[in-house]
Order: sequence, then structure tokens, then C-alpha cells
Amino acid sequence: MRRAEEKQRWTMRAASSKRRHRRRRLIGTAVTFALAMALTSGNASAGQVYDYIYSGTYTDGSTSTGGAFPSGVGGVAFNDLTEGLLVIVGGAGQPARVTQFTPGGVPDPFTAPEFTDTVELPLTFLAAQVAVDESAGPDSGSIYATHQQGEGGGGGRIVKLRPDGTEVAGYDGKLDSFLRGAICGLDIDQDGNPWVASSLLRQLTLGGEETDVDVQPYRYFKKGEEKVLFSPCGLTFDNNGDVYARRASTSPNASGRPVKLKASSGEEQYELNQINARTFAVDPSNNDVFVLQTDDRVRQYDDEGALLEVFGEEEASTSFAGLAGGSRGIAVDPNTHDVWITNRRDAGAGVRRLEKFERSAPITVPTTRPVDPTYSGTSATLRGIVNPDGIETTNCHFEWGSTPSFGTSVPCVEGNSHSGSSDIPVSAAIGTLTKGNVYYYRLSSENANGRASLSGPQRFIAQESPAVGQTFVDQVNTDSARLRTPVSPNGGDTVVRFEW
Repeated sequence: MRRAEEKQRWTMRAASSKRRHRRRRLIGTAVTFALAMALTSGNASAGQVYDYIYSGTYTDGSTSTGGAFPSGVGGVAFNDLTEGLLVIVGGAGQPARVTQFTPGGVPDPFTAPEFTDTVELPLTFLAAQVAVDESAGPDSGSIYATHQQGEGGGGGRIVKLRPDGTEVAGYDGKLDSFLRGAICGLDIDQDGNPWVASSLLRQLTLGGEETDVDVQPYRYFKKGEEKVLFSPCGLTFDNNGDVYARRASTSPNASGRPVKLKASSGEEQYELNQINARTFAVDPSNNDVFVLQTDDRVRQYDDEGALLEVFGEEEASTSFAGLAGGSRGIAVDPNTHDVWITNRRDAGAGVRRLEKFERSAPITVPTTRPVDPTYSGTSATLRGIVNPDGIETTNCHFEWGSTPSFGTSVPCVEGNSHSGSSDIPVSAAIGTLTKGNVYYYRLSSENANGRASLSGPQRFIAQESPAVGQTFVDQVNTDSARLRTPVSPNGGDTVVRFEW
């Protein structure tokens, strides 16, 4: 995509148009009835889900030229072009390095004759992330690596390598104005453009120069009217060009929480959970996103924000001790759906590991799909669709509340037990709402397999139709007059016009 098209997609500017209406009748329209659903509804979740289980396969780097992974092991990337893994290591004043492995965790040499499986990088402090250009663009296969900030608190730096491991000289020398602060996110979009996260999300040229294409993420709150900018960290694109990021520590009431942002504007689509995130990985085969959290667990979501799986904790069945130590790297193999994580748990003698998690056999769960609610004033009817997918359901309820963490559960009016393989409408009535406030909800159902199927999060604004009072005319002259009337929005975002 051309840079101008990217700018149009990402730059957040609103153009206002003024229209003259030549009829005298005033109309007040609560357009938020149609627009308040800020999140996409009508998308089904689940049907089949999977457990992620520790495979017992790992590499600690000890057989590579770079040696065993120390406590400073950082990010990991899956290179779909070579079907291999790249691990970045560095920190504590030691030179950084990138080591290449096969999908089985065996060291894999770069093709440049001066390298083996490891390339040393001119990064000396907090080496953190690595990304690969998997586009069909001119720099396809290029490898980008970054440290979060320079030694002594200086600005972050990016290094670019060719696919064979040789460095593109001078690449980072053009990153002066924007990247003086810490870099806390790095990824490559579908067109091969590198992006970084700092005070905002910024696109770079293939030569490393800053562009004027950026996005300043924001979120709506308080009656859906006010937007608050937040400094993003973490950065991962999905196959739709939408981006996952986490709010920086300066974000009000929500630091570190992962969100999905619209590619067209930077507007927050939904918050994934209430747990702080470190980084993300997207499975490009299905757009599932894996969130590596600060509590050293991983949460898997579908592309509508429905929670599918939580893993990374201690597993008695596999003797896996669990993720620990502030793990910072996660990558997904789109061919097998295996998930690789750099585990900072000390495995002995100060050595850390890159460990693989595999999918279980599929587990059938009900398909859940939200439907736009109906609401009036202080009450609403939550609605959805459940498809048992051939196994009788044992539970059906809606979770809702004034925050994305919900907090209240209400059973489906139609009951818990549903059978067959057809879509079944379900609903639940809720009350005690405050007009003008934003509310969140999702549908949950499960069967004898014991796994809850959750729809993606939805939100709406409690409201009713606007009230329009009597219309008055004053300040009448030969060429003008003023039309006046009282309007009560009744909680919604209201558009008002006079027709005359």
C-alpha cells in the first residue's frame, strides 16, 4: 500500500461538513441507538477450542554459537519464510545477539559465510524485541531488532539485518526526533513497513527514516463522548491490519492493559482483559492473539476478543514448572499453531529456555454470538445466539457491568439446556442502569465438556429516544430568523437539526 494510503488509514483527523436545511421542522435523532455499539457484534465465537499443553520440547541455546540463554533472554519471532525461530538475547551491558533455530529448536546457520547461527548486534542495553518482514515487498525476509533504551537512559535503537544475517549499515542513524525515548514495541505491517511504539505508534521507511504516518491511540469513556489518548507499548498487527497494543503506565486507570485498535483511526475496539500485558503474538492463520501477561500466564483470544484459553502455569501432568521471571517473548507457528515462549525461569546454573506449547485435540463447545441489545432508559434486554453444536448445553448466562471486567451474571430467560445444531436466540433482562453510562456484556454457554464458550465483549450506552420541546421563533428580520427549542438527549449522543 502506498504511503499516502497508509496515512489516510492511520492519521486521526475528523473533517466536519456543514449543511443547510431549508425546512422549518426540528428533528432530534438519537443516532447512538445505531452507533453506540462501538464493538462489532454478530460474530460467532468457539465451536471448537483447544487446550495448550507444554510439549516437553525446548532449547536453552547451549548448543548454539551464542551459548546458553541468560536471564536477559528477550523476544522471539517465528519467520514464516524460513519456518524458523529467531531469539534475541542481551542486556546488563553485554552485547546483544540474535540466534536462529529450526522449528524443532535446533540451531540453524544464517547463509552469510561470516556467520554461524548467531549474529552479534550493536545493542548493549535491554535488548528486547525482534521482528521479521514476511511481506512480498522489496525487503522481504529482513530482520529488525531493538533494545528498549540506550545505556544510561538514552534513546532506543533499531538494527536491521538482511535475511542472510548481514547488517544494513546506518539504518538506525536516521531515527533522531521521534525515537529519543524508550522503544517498547516493534512489528512489521502487511506491506513490509516497520512500526515502533513509544509515545505513539509510528511507521518508518525501509531506510529507517520517520514518516508522517502515525496513530495516536485513544479510548472513549464517560457517556461515550470523551476520548483519552494513551501512550502505547507492545505492538502486533493482525491480518486485517488492525493492531494490538498495551497502555503505558501513564494511561489513566488502565496501565498495561491490552487493547485492539482500529486500523482506520486508532480508536479502541475493545479491551482484552484486566491483566497487564507484556507483549503479544498473532497466529496469522486465524488471527487469534496470544497475550503474554505480567503474571507469566498466556491468554488466547479470537479476533473478536473472546477468551479461548489460559496457559503457562505449572502442569502436574507434564512436570512443567510454569513460566516465571518476567518472560518477554512469544511467537506462534502458523503451520502447526505451536506457541514458543522465552521462559525466564532459572532452569539451573542461570540458564533460561525457549519452550514450546502444543494444541490438544479439539474440544467441542457451544457457538455463542452476541446480538444488539434493546434498551430504554434504565433497563435493557441483552440478546444473543447459542448453537449447541450437537452437544446439549448445561449453562447459559450473560455477564455484564459498567467496566470490561463485567462483574454481574444473569441467566438466560430461555434456560440452560439447549440441544441440536441450530441457532437458538437467548436473552436476559437487566435494570438499574444510568442513562448516559457505558455498559459491557458478553454471552457465556457451556456443555458437558466443561469449557465455557464466551462471545467477544460488547458495549452499549443506556439511553432512550431524545425529547424535543416546543419550537420557538424569534429575532425575525427580513433576511433571517432564529429557531429555538429545548432538547433532552436522554443519555444518548444526539444529532439535532431544523427543517424548514
